Amino acid sequence: MNDFLVMSHAEAKLVKGTFDAMIRGGKGPDFARAFYHHLFEIAPEVRDWFPKDMAEQNRKLVRTLGVLLKNLPEWHDVVGPVRALGPQHGPFPIGPQHFEAFVTCLFKAMEEVMGASMVPDVLIPFRMAFLRLGEEMMRAGRRR
Repeated sequence: MNDFLVMSHAEAKLVKGTFDAMIRGGKGPDFARAFYHHLFEIAPEVRDWFPKDMAEQNRKLVRTLGVLLKNLPEWHDVVGPVRALGPQHGPFPIGPQHFEAFVTCLFKAMEEVMGASMVPDVLIPFRMAFLRLGEEMMRAGRRR
């Protein structure tokens, strides 16, 4: 793992707390819609990999991120489930550009939904967390 992706416990808790506040504030569905909107814009070829009705997929995204971020302060509790996500997407021709789009769209969706509350003190740890998650997914995906 790259040293620049190492997070302190305080940063990890900030990321978790911000995501939890977004969910408690009822913005989870907005976040998921924004994420997939950006993903399909940046990588339109992936649209066919998803169902027409995205309601369940939106819930899966928010639920999965919630679980991963909940355990983020203890990376050893997160790395296994994150690595399992790469091969789970095995039927699709996913390349590094798709994982990069995934991370980019997570950032965009968080900034869009959280707005002014995504100040640099929050945004930088979020970027670190999403980069770390994306890096582990890419690593696992390359192994399949």
